[in-house]
Amino acid sequence: MKKITFTLALLLAGLQMFSQEIFFYEDFNQDDGSRGFTIQNVATGGQSTTELGKRVSDIPDAGDSSPVFTSRPANRIPNGETIDPRTIAFKCVGSPNVNYAVESWGIMTTQDLTIRESPYVTFWTEQRYANGGISTMKIMVSTDYTEGNAPNTATWTDETANITGKIATSGLDAQTFVYGELDLSSYSSSTVTVAFKIESTDEASAPYTGSSRNGTFYVSDVTFKGNVTPVSNGLVTLNESAVGQTNVFKLPTPALDKTDESNFTVKYFDRIFTTVTYATRFVASQIIPTDEGIRLEVADIYGSIEISEFNYSLRNAQKEGFVSSWKIEASNDDSTWTDIGGGAFNPPHYSASGATEVVKSVDTQGVAYKYFRMVLATDFPLVSNTGFIEFQQINVKVGNSTLTNENQVVANTVSVYPNPVSNLLHVNSSKQIDQVRISDLTGRTVYLSTNGNSIDVSNFAKGMYIVQITSEDGTISSSKVLVK
Repeated sequence: MKKITFTLALLLAGLQMFSQEIFFYEDFNQDDGSRGFTIQNVATGGQSTTELGKRVSDIPDAGDSSPVFTSRPANRIPNGETIDPRTIAFKCVGSPNVNYAVESWGIMTTQDLTIRESPYVTFWTEQRYANGGISTMKIMVSTDYTEGNAPNTATWTDETANITGKIATSGLDAQTFVYGELDLSSYSSSTVTVAFKIESTDEASAPYTGSSRNGTFYVSDVTFKGNVTPVSNGLVTLNESAVGQTNVFKLPTPALDKTDESNFTVKYFDRIFTTVTYATRFVASQIIPTDEGIRLEVADIYGSIEISEFNYSLRNAQKEGFVSSWKIEASNDDSTWTDIGGGAFNPPHYSASGATEVVKSVDTQGVAYKYFRMVLATDFPLVSNTGFIEFQQINVKVGNSTLTNENQVVANTVSVYPNPVSNLLHVNSSKQIDQVRISDLTGRTVYLSTNGNSIDVSNFAKGMYIVQITSEDGTISSSKVLVK
């Protein structure tokens, strides 16, 4: 894939960058309902069910794909474990010279699109030895399918005609993985199920009398992507941002194990985002271990955030001569934590009735995070834990005013210019680019290419467009551009 090598240019004022992410990517390694798909065979026509929805190791690579396949995530999303990718194969023929009348469905895991903006699904498909047009692959979408049920229990819409790119078709692109994508914006207020429907007949008519021509269809690397709503800069106080974005964070949880509250006595985690005086407490008269505390997770509807302040109200931080030590950390995978609070610190001591909010400056170094936590840096010993250590309130300030313009340019690895534009739009990236896609504000794709360093937009209708640049590592950056 060509790397776009134009000289790095500053983003023009008014160019808005926002995050778009892969929110579901499975590897199809097993057909047990946990790897992203299930198989439903409506008719086999005599073919063995082991050949319909079979997982095979022939996955897309640079040698058998069009456009050239470049990369896939290293880990399953959202599972997080290392991927071991497979292709789903549907073999509709037998040997010698048998065409089976098959209806088989590869049904992807149902996705909640109510928390996504401009969602879409991408996929790689291939046909082998299918000719004559008597076997087909279609992409189907349902908003009322229940996982595990037969396809006829739901209503399905055939979206094949709305694919951008290609889907494997009998007689074309033989033994080549082709790329396709489907805009799911019209389903953004629903939960949706995407399925690949394979149909064939036992026809053996001239000029193919007696031949096996249904072939085999492959499905691989199905990826769901979508924008998440950015949280505007400002104070998120009592879980509402400065511009009124509500429920910015999910319900707080214990930091060590979000399902284990054994280190807490009064379990009022919901009160941390209220003005109620008493919230959640550590249990007295036991050791409270290092890394225990309060864990915050940004709500799914919102993107990752940078913060410049972590504000908290904590009482009884010192007991029986022991001064507790704390740290503030951030993470994007909920397992590897980065210190953003400048190391361990000792909160001021407040009595049960006198706790006030402490403003703690933090620095996320230009990195946006999904998870934050305030936790003990050392054990709180049993002999000193004679009273309740209690969190009464947590607020954060979104944004980092310490970033310079230079820092911001480094963080933004993609730029598009000029903006507004009337003729050639230039795309520049410090990473190798996999794909450039331009959509209008209805979500309709008007341009799709693997080589978009200079894009002629002179024939575009005037108006605002979304330019989405996918890097080789799977990172997606999006920009609003005005064509005049």
